[in-house]
Amino acid sequence: MAKKWYPVVDILSCVECGTCVNFCSHGVYDKKKSPAPVVIHPEYCVDHCHGCGIKCPVGAITYVGDDTGWVPFAASKNSEVELSCGCCSDIAGSNIDCRVFEYEGIIYEVPTKEILTDTEPIDVAYVMPENLKHFYEGKNRNSSCNCGCK
Repeated sequence: MAKKWYPVVDILSCVECGTCVNFCSHGVYDKKKSPAPVVIHPEYCVDHCHGCGIKCPVGAITYVGDDTGWVPFAASKNSEVELSCGCCSDIAGSNIDCRVFEYEGIIYEVPTKEILTDTEPIDVAYVMPENLKHFYEGKNRNSSCNCGCK
């Protein structure tokens, strides 16, 4: 757990939907005050986790100690960004958008239950998205990858 990393909720932007409180499984938020996001145990937050901030539909969550350059997706004008870990860019040798999912106009790092349950199977041939094509082209060019993904 982090000593110098925790969420800060902009109370002027927050719509008190409870998404962050319900998402965080580390006990950072006071569930008794839900849907209001009251941080009661900042020390329980996982270092460099952006989970609740990514889930926030209005981009009201930032983090003390954030040195990654991360911007809440809901607050960002540019939704085509790679998450700050950079591992896919390292593998491909260039910046790529590799881990984002859009649902009802909101960008998520991890597909939500709604994304998975609302998606109807489609009976068409699979076409690889451009960002994955770019990733694999870069990965093939970068033969020095040592992350074990080969």
